[in-house]
Amino acid sequence: MKASIQKSILLPQETSKTLLLGSCGAAIGVVVVLFNAKAPISEAYISTPEFVIWQLLICSQTAFLAMAIGPLVTVLQQLKTYSSNHKWNLFLSGIIITILFWIPSLVRVLYISDIQWPLANQMLRLSIIILIAYVPTLMATAGIWLVQVAFQSLSQLEGAELIPIYLQHLKNMGGFLWILGIMVSLATLATASLRNALTAIDPALDDKFPEALVWIYGAYYSVLLLVIYLPAYNARLIAGEKILDRYLLLPLPNHHDWASIYTKRKQLAEYLGLEESIVDSLQTILPILAPLISGYIPTIFG
Repeated sequence: MKASIQKSILLPQETSKTLLLGSCGAAIGVVVVLFNAKAPISEAYISTPEFVIWQLLICSQTAFLAMAIGPLVTVLQQLKTYSSNHKWNLFLSGIIITILFWIPSLVRVLYISDIQWPLANQMLRLSIIILIAYVPTLMATAGIWLVQVAFQSLSQLEGAELIPIYLQHLKNMGGFLWILGIMVSLATLATASLRNALTAIDPALDDKFPEALVWIYGAYYSVLLLVIYLPAYNARLIAGEKILDRYLLLPLPNHHDWASIYTKRKQLAEYLGLEESIVDSLQTILPILAPLISGYIPTIFG
């Protein structure tokens, strides 16, 4: 089957439409946070600078979701052909990753379950926000899995489109990883800012909601992103090596064209991005480390 070249997930939509979607998403965040928040203690809480920062981060999450959902759906539709023989594995993986993503939220709830919330129905509001944020997170995770399968399927392709398809999968994988990194980082920042907002009005909550919990939260998600990404990254390296062998199979060192083929092979490897390690590439390491870094930022500036 001839594979089509997918559009990059990083290609922007029409600017005005993107801004409108982002504005609508931000408005949803405002409604979730502030709807029916009229109690006197709530009014004092929502007037603090720490709460305003938390609300802005929540609105950033919902705005980013609104802007990302369209490109995510488009690229996943283009990649769904690769899921035909892996639906059961994807389903089981989805259940496992859902559990792993929700563990920090459950731990957080256990830690602060006995807090007297200053905002009416705040646990319900938090649950809604977490569900909203999880939608693009799961979609981007599924996208990375499908790109992994796509890389594993490249060996079945022939012709001049092989390299462009490989590069397109590479772009899509990077786009999915950045969406994951941004969403999880915003969630980590929001958790840290929520802690700052709560302790600002009741310093005694510092013991029930310690800074270390936020640091662990960010570190956990950085490790989880690495676990999600590594299999796809490994599949990409294997696919790239197969492309090198198909176009420029390296002969024995005593072959008269060995030096020329070696030079061309090295150039093609650089073009395919095979010379960079996962640590060398900022485009890869930044979204993976972003949740860990995000856990410390509010502490530094809080």
